[in-house]
Amino acid sequence: MEVIGKRLEASGGIGKGFDALRLILAVGVVGWHANSMVRGGLWLDHTRFAWFPGYAILSMFFALSGFLIAGSARRLRLPDFLLNRGLRIFPALAVEILLSAFVLGLAVTTLPAATYLTRGQTWHYLTNIVALINYELPGVFKTNANDIVNGSLWTVPLEFLCYAVMAVIMLTSMLKRPVTILILSAALICVGLIAQLAAPPLMDGTAAFMGAGLFEKIFTAHQSRLLISFLLGIILFCYKDRIPYSKTYAAIAVATCVLVSFAGYPQQIGYPLLNLIAAPALAYLMVFVGVSNVPTPAVFKKGDYSYGIYLYGYPLQQLAASNFPGVHSAVLQFFIALPLIALFSIFSWHFIEKPILRMRKHFSFISRARLAEDAEANAAPKTAALQS
Repeated sequence: MEVIGKRLEASGGIGKGFDALRLILAVGVVGWHANSMVRGGLWLDHTRFAWFPGYAILSMFFALSGFLIAGSARRLRLPDFLLNRGLRIFPALAVEILLSAFVLGLAVTTLPAATYLTRGQTWHYLTNIVALINYELPGVFKTNANDIVNGSLWTVPLEFLCYAVMAVIMLTSMLKRPVTILILSAALICVGLIAQLAAPPLMDGTAAFMGAGLFEKIFTAHQSRLLISFLLGIILFCYKDRIPYSKTYAAIAVATCVLVSFAGYPQQIGYPLLNLIAAPALAYLMVFVGVSNVPTPAVFKKGDYSYGIYLYGYPLQQLAASNFPGVHSAVLQFFIALPLIALFSIFSWHFIEKPILRMRKHFSFISRARLAEDAEANAAPKTAALQS
């Protein structure tokens, strides 16, 4: 039976489906957030079946991150790995925070500009750049269904936690002994299950979004799925030469997800149990799609726009909601905001992220591959012209 590693090797170490999957997941985040733009809160988390896309999208995102970063960690020294991650995350994040605070905020605040700029809350918003997350700006989006400027930022501290875990894995050479990562993941799930049985988690809805403590975030609250999914992605990479690439397994994973989604919603099932059942199924689906030949429209092959879509999506959806207050359809809100989000993600890629890739190419396999693909794409029209 064909294994994941062989599929990955056949595509030069970069699964052809990962780019398409990242884009699909990023647009999926925009679609999920469209509901909170028109209704506010996290009401879908309490709706049978409808809750599952929100759970699945970020679980697959973090599993994908773990899978790809494990490959990077095997090739790099720890300082280069950390620099690589920092250059990928911080520049676009800093631009988004600055634009939100001093362009978007100034444009839509109900306060006079001078008052807005002298409020401590405005300047405190800049701490988002270093993962000290806060969500509001003075006088901004106060008439919307919610006044969160960028709800996507809640994942940034969890992302940094995952990188810290990877740093420990690298320092302790666990990538050479992946069974230890498997045991660690099992331990995290077991502690969460014990905690759930001993004292069922009370954190849900907006309270969980804002206020879960460190223990809950790691073991029992909705944030716990991100670390587990990240570790599962690492495990899949480490065992890629043993894990079958199987349509049957993928179908079983899909069936598992469907059954879980109908069994109840997360606060009924419990996130630790979901981490045991749903997260592994989603992680396998992620890698199955990632190493498959997924067709991607040519326009999306000119850059990796997924990070920009994820990063700029929420504030631009809020902007659309404030300018079209009569729109009460999540679908319509999605299609109103998406073109603007796409434009900003293209801007982010070509003027922020891609130039940074040139700085990373000396120690990043992915960066070298991206720049090589771009150079080849740019050279193709010239070659065709010479041959005609």
